[in-house]
Formats: sequence, C-alpha cells, structure tokens
Amino acid sequence: MATGIGAPIAAGLVLAASLGVGFACVCDALKQKEEHDEIHDGLVALYHKFGSLERMLGALLDANTKEIRALRDRLDTAVLESLREVIRSGEDKIIEALEKHEGLMVSLGVYLQSEFETISKAIGRLEIGQAEILDALDEIRPRPRLEIPGLGESAANEFLYSARRVAMLGRDEQMVELGAFLAHEDPFRWWLWTGPGGIGKSRLALELVLQNLARWDAGFIPLANTPANTVWEGWRPTRPTLVVIDYLALRAEPVRRAIETLQGRALANNLGHPVRFLLLEREAGGRSGADGVGGAMRAGVDPPWWSEFDDRTSNESREKRLAARHAEAREMPALTEDAAWDVMGEILRGLKPGAALPDRAGTIAAMREIDARFRPLYLAFAAHAIAAHGNIRGWDQQRLAEFVLERERARWEEVGVDRGYKRLLFLATLVGGLDLGDMNGRALADAAAETGLTPEPGALDLGVYASLAGVSPGTDGAKTLGGLEPDILGELFLLETLAAERDASATADDTDGQRLLTLGWRHTPAKVAVTLSRAAMDFVGHRALETLYREPEDADARVAWAGAVVDRGVARGRSGDEKGAIEDCTTVIEMEGALTALVARAFFIRGAVRGESGDDEGAIEDYTAAIELEGAPAEEVAWAYVIRGAARGRSGDHEGAIEDYTAAIEMEGAHPVLVALAYVYRGLVRGESGDGKGTIADCTAAIELEGAPAELVAKAYVNRGFARGESGDFAGAIEDCTALIEMEGAPAKQVAQAYVTRGAARGESGDYEGAIEDCTTAIELEGAQAELVAKAYVTRGAVRGESGDDEGAIEDCTTVIDREGAPLYEVARAHTTRGATRAKSGDHEGAIEDYTAAIEMEGAPKKHVVMAYVNRSFARGQSGDHEGAIADCTAAIELEGVPLDDVARAYVNRGEERRQSGDDKGAIADCTAAIELEGAPAEQVARAYFLRGGVAAGAGDMASACRDWRAAAVLLALPAELQDLVEGWIREHCAGCG
Repeated sequence: MATGIGAPIAAGLVLAASLGVGFACVCDALKQKEEHDEIHDGLVALYHKFGSLERMLGALLDANTKEIRALRDRLDTAVLESLREVIRSGEDKIIEALEKHEGLMVSLGVYLQSEFETISKAIGRLEIGQAEILDALDEIRPRPRLEIPGLGESAANEFLYSARRVAMLGRDEQMVELGAFLAHEDPFRWWLWTGPGGIGKSRLALELVLQNLARWDAGFIPLANTPANTVWEGWRPTRPTLVVIDYLALRAEPVRRAIETLQGRALANNLGHPVRFLLLEREAGGRSGADGVGGAMRAGVDPPWWSEFDDRTSNESREKRLAARHAEAREMPALTEDAAWDVMGEILRGLKPGAALPDRAGTIAAMREIDARFRPLYLAFAAHAIAAHGNIRGWDQQRLAEFVLERERARWEEVGVDRGYKRLLFLATLVGGLDLGDMNGRALADAAAETGLTPEPGALDLGVYASLAGVSPGTDGAKTLGGLEPDILGELFLLETLAAERDASATADDTDGQRLLTLGWRHTPAKVAVTLSRAAMDFVGHRALETLYREPEDADARVAWAGAVVDRGVARGRSGDEKGAIEDCTTVIEMEGALTALVARAFFIRGAVRGESGDDEGAIEDYTAAIELEGAPAEEVAWAYVIRGAARGRSGDHEGAIEDYTAAIEMEGAHPVLVALAYVYRGLVRGESGDGKGTIADCTAAIELEGAPAELVAKAYVNRGFARGESGDFAGAIEDCTALIEMEGAPAKQVAQAYVTRGAARGESGDYEGAIEDCTTAIELEGAQAELVAKAYVTRGAVRGESGDDEGAIEDCTTVIDREGAPLYEVARAHTTRGATRAKSGDHEGAIEDYTAAIEMEGAPKKHVVMAYVNRSFARGQSGDHEGAIADCTAAIELEGVPLDDVARAYVNRGEERRQSGDDKGAIADCTAAIELEGAPAEQVARAYFLRGGVAAGAGDMASACRDWRAAAVLLALPAELQDLVEGWIREHCAGCG
C-alpha cells in the first residue's frame, strides 16, 4: 500500500475489501472517533498519488509508445473521478460523500490492494530514463479494464439501468442462480443471459457486481475497451474476478477467443483465481427451444453474429468453449404481476409523494396489453406517463417510448443543446457508441465533421454532449461518446429524427440523417447493421423504419445490411406481417453477392413464415432450397431438415417427414438439441401413422440422449406416456407421466399435459378417483395453456361418465363447448364425449345433436369427425333410424385417411344396422370386410365374427354360425358379457358341429 495514506482509511478500506465488512460499518466507526481530518488527509494523499501518476504518464505520451498508452488505458478513471468528487465535497461533508460512494470505496480498497504496489514501483523508476521506464512498464501486468456503470455519476437520464433510481425487485431467484454460477468449483465458467431490451439484464448484472465487490474483482468491460486476446493470455488475476460483457453481438469474435484462451489456461491450471464471464445479449443462437418444429418463427433463427461466437470450424475449440459453459443460454423471465406493481408503485411514490396510487387491477391490465413480460423499463415509462397523464389505457410500447423521448427533447431545449451535437448523438447512437480512440471511430467522427454536420472532435465540449446523452461528463481523457440510452430510446430517437426530416424535406434522400447513415455504413457497417436489427425488433411498425433501412451503396456495407434485412424479416414474421417478412427474405435471396449463410437463413425464415401461414408447399420448397444450397452451413441444413419434416407431417406426408427427421438425426456432428427435437417429432409422426412402437423407441432415444435439453426430455416423457397408454400399457404411461411431473424445473406446459395423460391412463385402468384428481390438478395448474386446460376438462368428463357421474361428465364437456376461443380439437372431442354420455343415459336426441355439431364443425379434426359419424350411427339405430345409421357408417368408411380401427368399427356398426333393417346379405358383406381388413383391431374382428355368426344362425346355417362364434371366442377380445354369451351359444348349439 502507498505511504502517506491516513491509517484509518487505509486499514478500514483494506479490511472492508478483504473481509467483506460493510462500508457503512467502517464509516460508523470513523464517525465515532471523529477522525474527519485523517479521512480527509488520507483521501487527499491518495488523490495526489493517483494524480502524480496520471501527470507523469501524460507527460510521457509524447513518446507515443504503445506500452504507455496501454497503461494509461488501464487506469480506473471512474475511481479517479469519484475521488475528486469526494475531496471537493469539503471537510464537513466528507462522511456524507463517503456514504454516497459506498460501492466505490470498497472497490477502491480492492483495486489498491491488487495494483498499487506494482504501479508505485513503476513510478519510482520513471526518473531512471527512457529505457528503464519502458522496462518498468513491461512489468505492469496486462489486465482487463473493469468499470462499474454509474459510479460517481449523477445521471439526468433516470431510465438508465446504472441510475438505480429504484430497488431491483422480483429478481431474487435469478440472483440465487447467479450466486451458484459464481460459487461453482471450476476455475473458469461463462454463461449467456438473454432477453428483449428493457427486461433488466444489465441491471441484474450490475447488482451482482455490487453485491460481490468485497470478495471479487468485478465490473463491466466497456464496449470501446474490449481487450485484445493478448490481454487474456498475459493477465494474472490477483483475486476472483467477475467480468460482465454486455452487447455480445458487437464483439462476438473477441469474446469467443477470450473464452477459449481462459478455458485453455484453466485446464492448464494457469489462472490462479476463479474467473467468470457473464455475457448479455437480446437473443442467443442455437435454437434451443422445443418449439422449433411447427413454430419456427416463434423459436427464431440464429442471429447473424452467432456464427462468429459459436464458430464451428474447429471442433476442438468448440468443445473447449462448451466445456466451460455454465448452462444453456438463460432467458430472463417476465416479472410477476406483484413485482411489476411494486416497481410502478415505488416510482409513482417518488414522483408524487403522498398521492394515492392508481387502481392496481386496471393499471396491471393496461400494462399487460402494452408489454406482457412486464419489462422494468416499460414499467418505468408507464409510471411516468401515469404521473403526467393519469392513465395509460389504450397506449402501446411505441407511444410510451415517444412520451419519454419528448421529455428528453424538452430537456435538451432547456440546456440549449445545438443541432450539431444532436447530429453527433444521432451518429453515436447509430454506431453503438463513437470510439474516438479507435481508427474507424475517429475517421467516422472526422468525416462527419468535415461535412459540417457535427462539431470537430478536437473542439468537443464533453459537458454539453453529456447533458444531451443524459449522463455525467467523462474524464478529461474520455475517448468514447455513448449513444442515447436505454437502447430502446436511442432506436426511437433515430427513427423519429428520420421521420421528422422526411416530413420536412422534399428530397428525403439528402437529409442530415441519411448522410450520417451513409457515413455510418461506410466506416462501421457491422455496428450499423446491429442497430437496424434492434430497431426492427422493437419498432417493426414504425413509419420511418423503411427510411432507416435504405440500402447502402457500398458493396461491403450491403453484406452487413443484408443481415439486418433478414432480422427485419424475422421481426415482421413475429408481428404477423407475413407479406413483409417474405419480401425481406426474397430481397436477400435474390441479392447479388449475399453471403451463402445469409441466403440459407433467408430461405429458412421464408419457409417458416410460409409454414406458419398454412402454405406448407411453399415452406417445403424453401427448406429444400436451403438444404440443396451449395456451401450452406451444416447447422442450417440440419434445421431445414427438421422444419421441412414438420411441414411434410402437417401436409400428411408422414413418410417424407420421417425421412427428414432421420436425415437430421444422422447428420455428423449435429447439435444434441436438434437431434433430440428430431427424435421427439419423428416419434409423433410415427404415432400418427400407427407405429406406436416407433414412437416409444424415438422418445426413449430422446430421453437417453446426452445433452438433450430438459424441455425436450419432458416432451419425450409425456409423448412416450401417451403412446404407452394408447397401446394399453397404462402402468407404463402412468410411470412416464409421474417421472415428468416429479422432474425438477419441468415446463408448466409439459407438466399439465402429463397430468392429463396420467389422468386418462388412470381412468382406463379403473382408478377413476386418481384420474379425476389428475385432471383437476391440470385445470388448476398455474401457467397451464388454455388448450391443455380444455383437454383436462374433456378427459375428466370422459372419466366421470365412465364412473357413472353422467351429470359431471356433461358439465365438464359443456364448459369446454361454451368457452370462447377453446381449441377446435377439444371442442369436437367435448361434443363426441358429451354425445356418448347422453346416449348412455338414453338421450339419443341430445347425443345425435352433439355428434352432428362435431361433424359440421369447420376444421374439426378428422379423428373426431369419424368418431362422431360412427357414434351417431349407433344413436340413430337406437332411435329406429336405420337408414340414417347406415348412411353415417358409409360416410365414415369413405373418408380419406381414416384410422383402421375406426374403419373396422364402421363396417361392424353398418353390418348391425343392415341386419336390423333386414338386409342380411349386406350385413354379412360388412362383417366379412371388417374381418378381412388387414391390421384391424382384435375387438372389432371378434365383433364381426360374433355378428356374422348371429346372421348365419338366424338363416338356419348353424355350421357357419358355429365357425364364426368359435373364431370370435378364441380371440378373447369381446367385452366380458359378449364373451360369456358367445361361449354359452357354442356350448348350447355347436356341440354337434364340426
């Protein structure tokens, strides 16, 4: 530690840093001793020590050596600036200033402990001479520059996460997860957290940093200071270190290399202390969600930058990265209603102390319409809007952001910011921050200044610029001009600026904004493309989005622009603009010089949009083009196989679907997520085509696959349970569903489905009480989808009917039939189930009414239409309408794609009705057709033999009757009462028959 620092502050800070003692306790002890003077003297001495180093390095900058510049960049300017504020606060206010900078002072103690001795030695050698100075600087170990956003700042823009104007609420579970991440025994780990803009990723990371400063070196890597890989190679951590890297998309490749380097060092036992990388970005790649089939637009596709991060050119390097990954990308969950209300309430109480809060139910309902995920940023926007306007009913996300942007513009007018600085803010926002220390950034700033659009970089007033951006001015050596934040506000600022210019100018192509766009594309195309992609995701319907997306003239820029166009296609597809999505993808597909990977991605997305809109033929065509595209990334091809398989399955081409899923499964090096997905959905298709054993085999493969995500394992369990139940293995079905229900962290959708499937299996095995209990649990399960709740009602209704509770059965089915928006499949099933219950209780008219409703339902599943025809035929026969009954059976038989068991049942029922109407010849023909139907269920074959034998006996042909009755009896597939009956007839009438 440097000499000359007051003993209390030196000892207190180091103690607080090393032992984790709270800074407030240190301050309290110092207050009691009334050692204000020593505190002040110590801080002044510390400031002079830093200041002398800064001045010496400044003087040496004339030497223009890389080493000196690198050392200067490593100085913690946030610490310096905050120290200045503490010292300038005056002796009487020193304790207040110290308390304000609690996090800083703990961080400072950590910083001094690890770095100051080395720096002091270097300073001592500065007097020796130039050669010795360079030798001394070489001894200063390279280290990543970690900053703590908001330290020592007084942000005018209170919506910045670093302003911390309200407590972080509703994120306790996530903090526990991150605590486990830090505590893991491995020396190096990384973890990517994702979520849309404003969800609170950066704030969560900041709180993690602040809570762990006593034990960890922790902070964010500034975007403009992403270390070169040589830093990670030479860095020697002196304490456990938490590195937060936001905006991963803008530095995917260097971060990937850093991960590989640090994992290599960890494997060689060459780190010394634990290191954690916490990565933040809006979306991840890899399409790990199980909704990838039948919902490709919901699952999304890999963003363009993902290939730089998840580079697959070297299996060894990729395996090294994956070995260090803590877990799959973690998406930030939505806040609960309670947490959302707490956030809004705290902000509103701060804005209007003593005022009554608005109606909770109405406010939450309005907020849910605006943003169902209750993102904290939009909650803050909404609270301010309520404080200003009273309510937010009828508002949307764009209107809320426009309200906040107008307030910012009013503030700019108050401080008198001129147009040149606003243009500079536009440019900095467009390129994700203008780094004046970077060659491209400086060239861009100079080019803009040469056009007269922005001030000269050398003549910038950083205080004026900072007032515009809404943050405190940087230090004297600041090199980065940040854009307008939060990002959502910055994106809207770009769009609104372009919209206003277009409205005011007859030549929209020659506005200030368009000229700045041209400069941005020329100098930093990749960064501009990322900004466009984010703007499309957040404001896909904005009237100026097309202006922002104007195609650049430069060929290299057009390559980056094409990636942003594909992203806009994704955003349009998700928003329901299918035509716009298809147009964007077609633009890239037909673009000369577009990267093969982007063209493949465009085919994939266009296929997904077409599939979502019901155009399976077009979807299959696009997926085929992606598969056959020369040079297309293997991962994209594999996914195209999977999603084409889904489209083929939907169109009834089960054989083609199975072929595609098999191709994906057998692709060398295919991602476990993809393989698991292919197994699960190949199993579904096999089940639909009658191959129950194949379904069970595929689901088992998915369950046992190493690396399969929990969501797909859960889906495999419930699908296998269903298949086992369908095959009569009710014990196996119950076992699978129970395994899923007890699985930790299983998705609510799959859990609800498992309860319903287990309920059905319990009902089939005679456990009516357990079946009803399971279905009731599914109905009441929080987070269960409406489709599954409807399914649970109908299943419970069927079980109640089987157990003799006809009233309960009818009530459950009626609930689904009367429920607005209930899925067609379950409504049709409810009609057939209620019809069966009514028929059983003798209400044949009511039963016929229900079956007719199912038959006439537009879009009703064929399975239930067939069932309704067959069941209606029975009800009509019971009521004496044999002609109508025969017509219904004929309709069921003639339907295309009817399952064999339904066809066989229809033949037997029609044979019975023909016998009842006196057409013995027709009855025998129908029974014979059922018997000869290859693969027909044993029960229906036995019924056909039983019925045909009865017709023969009625005609006096006892030899034929006895042959048929014996054939029926030997199958042992008849219901117990019929089995007993036929065996009695055989004993009574067939003793003398051969």
